[in-house]
Order: sequence, then C-alpha cells, then structure tokens
Amino acid sequence: MKISKLKSIAAICIGFLIFLFVYWNMVEANLAKSYGKLQLGDSVQKLIDLAGDPNYETDGTKWVEPQHTKSENELIEGCKRELWYKVKYNPMPEKWSYCFDVNEKLIHKEHWVSW
Repeated sequence: MKISKLKSIAAICIGFLIFLFVYWNMVEANLAKSYGKLQLGDSVQKLIDLAGDPNYETDGTKWVEPQHTKSENELIEGCKRELWYKVKYNPMPEKWSYCFDVNEKLIHKEHWVSW
C-alpha cells in the first residue's frame, strides 16, 4: 500500500513538472517570436496582437526590476511608455521590454536575461 501511494505521488509530481516545462517553453517561444517580428516603428497594438497583454507597464523610467529607477544613461530618449513581458514562474530570470514614443510607435526593444 505504501509503495502504491508513493508511486501515485511521484506520478503527480512528474506530471506537474512536465506541465511546467511545456508551459514555460510555449510562453517563452511566443514571446521570443513576437520579439523577432516586431520592428522599430510598429504600434503598441501590433505588440499586443503578437504577444498579448503585458505583465506590467511603466513610463520608461523603471529598470528591469521595477522597484528600481533607471540611471540617466539607461533612459531611452523619447520613451514615454514601456511594456514588459516575462514568463511567470520561470526559474530563468528573463524579460522583454518595449519602449514607445508619444505616438505609440516602437523606438526601442530589449531582451533581458540575467544569466
């Protein structure tokens, strides 16, 4: 009885890990594909159509960790709106950021990877 219970728990854990791995890869692949397709001058709406709603949005003054402000040399000239994307629950710290000007046209994009 004890071995059967352990096998069930192990199967559930393995199934959950497989689900997480597939989820991370699907979301990361979509974000990477969107990053590659979006060109300077494209609209905010095109980004949302490709990648979905952002995880969060800033005014272009926040760093990759939004509790920190960008230094003067990290600010993107003309950036008035910055949309941020990340894969939730991903053990690899990476984000994608897109800066838009007052006309909501893409002026800068960045793929942040900590490792």
